[in-house]
Amino acid sequence: MPMRRLPSYFIAQMLPWFGLSIGGLTLAFLTTQLVRVLPIFAGADMDLCEAMRALMLLLAPIVGWALTPAFAISIFFTTARMASDGEIVAMHAAGLGWGRLAVGPVILAAAFSFASGVCWLHLGPRSHAALQSLALDLVVRASAHQLKPGHFISPMGSVAFFANSRSADGQYKGIFLEDRRHKDYPFFLLAESGTIDADTLGQGLVVNLGPGMGFYWGETGGKRPPVALSFETLESRLSFGTDLQDRLNFLPKILAVPTGDLFTALADGSAPHRWRFEFWRRVAGPVGFLAMALVSIYLALGLGIRRSGIAVTSAVLLFFVYHLSGRQCESLHLSGQLSAPVAALAPAVVIGIVFVLSLSLRKI
Repeated sequence: MPMRRLPSYFIAQMLPWFGLSIGGLTLAFLTTQLVRVLPIFAGADMDLCEAMRALMLLLAPIVGWALTPAFAISIFFTTARMASDGEIVAMHAAGLGWGRLAVGPVILAAAFSFASGVCWLHLGPRSHAALQSLALDLVVRASAHQLKPGHFISPMGSVAFFANSRSADGQYKGIFLEDRRHKDYPFFLLAESGTIDADTLGQGLVVNLGPGMGFYWGETGGKRPPVALSFETLESRLSFGTDLQDRLNFLPKILAVPTGDLFTALADGSAPHRWRFEFWRRVAGPVGFLAMALVSIYLALGLGIRRSGIAVTSAVLLFFVYHLSGRQCESLHLSGQLSAPVAALAPAVVIGIVFVLSLSLRKI
């Protein structure tokens, strides 16, 4: 095989395994997330287009995360297959050291490192922002659709609803509504009829009632006296705000902040403390990928793993060590023992140092 064709040959051998690996990892992560979030969106009448859009929005951050283990699996699997078929031995017999064989994988690692940077720094935050907006709409709609006559329903922890019946045109009859969003000013509404619909823009419910009565029981000590009122028609918007965010805690707001805004906020000191770590965590994504990719290439080609089972196990263990060390460094940062850049970049830096030391102790 001509030398100029060797890198492209190695890349061609890796790409199928890489595609299978990233597809499997993405599917596994999507499945775990869907199990968590589907009960939250139950009753939102989500159509196929919305479901597909939500899945597509999840792909960018998931792919950014999955690139690292997928590359490790692909290089280990490829070299194990080539070694078992005798190709690696033949190449060594032709005078090709593992450093020459690594040219193709290193080129592929550099390309995927760039893709990782795009995912971590740009596509991930944009996807999270769009996904949060869609999730809020779905949660609000699910809250409105779960209202059933004859049952006390709490669409959010601060609001309770009851109706005797519901007509074919969507009118509720015999309505009781309790609103405790403001703890120092809870009130109750009784109405003969009304409608309650989702208010996706206001992130809550739109209530149209009438005729009826409202009650506020007052405060202990007489600071605010009891109040009773009657109305022919009443329109109110119940914004759930904090309650919605509590339900969507699997999508932290900080993940949707554009990377450039994190950097700008740091410059003027207005960002929360955690924003600093988030900025460096995103920077560490592509850096960590490149470090892990180089170490995987060295272990796969330099040590000559020949069995696919051992290869995949090595790739998975390598990723979990990297992932768990990242979690540990984050905990040390939150406890004040490590600065944000050190905590975010430490796992990648340590792996890079090990890689350089290994090269210095082995003749390429």
